[in-house]
Amino acid sequence: MPINGYPKFKSYLVEFGIRQEEVAEILGMSREKLNTILNGRRNADFSMSEIIVLADRFKWSPEDVDRIFFTQNVANMQR
Repeated sequence: MPINGYPKFKSYLVEFGIRQEEVAEILGMSREKLNTILNGRRNADFSMSEIIVLADRFKWSPEDVDRIFFTQNVANMQR
């Protein structure tokens, strides 16, 4: 998880007019928990299964998932 949460995902939600309540419902969590994850508080993070659910729901490609959820630093660490 990025230190400052998920700013790219938050921007995506704003750009496409998707409410946090809708995403929380898709993931079966409270809006408060989602907000905690999005803002990087309390070491909260998305699980891979939650990211897969979102990717399926929003029809994201693997490249979209990388762009939205993962930083270049993480990609470089895998080499």
